[in-house]
Amino acid sequence: MTERLGNMSLHRGISVQTCFLSEASVSQTVDLLYKWDPSSHPSLNILRHQSIKLPIDPADFSMINLSADKATGHWLIEKTSNSGILSNLYLSSAEAQKLPNPSTPAAIDQFWSTLLQNRASAFFTGGFKSLPNYDFSGASYSPEDELKALLLEVKPVAAQFSSLLDQTIFSAQPSASSSPPVAYWELLAASGEGTLNLGATFFQSQPQFSQVVDCEYYANSNYFVNLILYQIWPLQYQGKDCSLVWRCDLISSPTLAEYRGVERMAASNLTIQDVKEAIRSFQEDVRNKK
Repeated sequence: MTERLGNMSLHRGISVQTCFLSEASVSQTVDLLYKWDPSSHPSLNILRHQSIKLPIDPADFSMINLSADKATGHWLIEKTSNSGILSNLYLSSAEAQKLPNPSTPAAIDQFWSTLLQNRASAFFTGGFKSLPNYDFSGASYSPEDELKALLLEVKPVAAQFSSLLDQTIFSAQPSASSSPPVAYWELLAASGEGTLNLGATFFQSQPQFSQVVDCEYYANSNYFVNLILYQIWPLQYQGKDCSLVWRCDLISSPTLAEYRGVERMAASNLTIQDVKEAIRSFQEDVRNKK
């Protein structure tokens, strides 16, 4: 069951809520969500999913090799090397000043490796407040403000997850939370474009249910912030210990602000299809790994 929420006041925002069955116990389901690597599913267009050790280890960012990904990687190499079309990339002004010149593939790999490492370090040692703004199309966007604006659109959901969010992604030091984060970076093909992102997952167990937060706090194109909230309850299904999973996706993307009417509805439907495909892939992994 999937539902798109009505139009948001935040024109860049979109939200989708979904409910689905996991044929595994709550503890198994939480563990898989918490540590899930979706890159084994080609339909999700996630070309690489790399775990990040905490404290930050530069070695975890050394394997960026955009040339190895012929279409997606080459798109990002081209955009990085051509300063005339930097509007496609989400950088701070300070980061943009460090773009490599000459822009060889090796120099571009190093640029993105360093940028991801610096943003990950900033997030885990200082939280959202320490993340640089996106300086994009003549405006400046705060990742923290984007996320808070999304949560204002779903106040009951935000209230339900406030304890976990305050202890993790909104804390001054997410790496020190009682829920040890699973950190990662990814390279994905989003709308045909090569996108590098940074994310972290956290969980919290309560007597009646468990919660998981998956927050992508940086992406270099396509979207500013992507937050996925899960609440998981125990469920008996056909005599087996299973789980009922409720999922809420919250996305801020500057592209959405350009859409109206039919175009925005089409973008919403594409988001719903992406969420459904991710759920099908997760359910497949549950059946294979439990």
